[in-house]
Amino acid sequence: MNRRDFQRLAIIRLEEARAILECKKPDGPYDLAGYPVDCAHKACIARRTWRHDFPPAPKQVALCDNHNIENLLRAADLLDRRNLDAKGNRDLRQNWILVEEWDESSRYGRQALPSARELIKAIEDEPDGVLAWIRNHW
Repeated sequence: MNRRDFQRLAIIRLEEARAILECKKPDGPYDLAGYPVDCAHKACIARRTWRHDFPPAPKQVALCDNHNIENLLRAADLLDRRNLDAKGNRDLRQNWILVEEWDESSRYGRQALPSARELIKAIEDEPDGVLAWIRNHW
């Protein structure tokens, strides 16, 4: 996969999460909502590699071979930038807090409809959503 593949996949996964949420089924959308962020981070990582391919150099593989948001930010060399931007923008900071609560094990839990809505909003919000912020760096 390459950078463009991850960019497209991020948008598709968000659309899928939104579509399922419209059916008022919160578990699936909550689980799916984390993957646009995951894919967007991997697009950022791919941007830093040779010809925008993924996976990156071996020393970065351990950081990005998971769905841990902080590790992916670190692998994309965006953790400090995110922290600085979030420090100066309360809405962006709140959106990151919600998104960082997600992890891939969420697929095994039950979610309330408001939690799924909040997570998707935190990701897709313009201009202070997590995906909008990541798109500035991919």
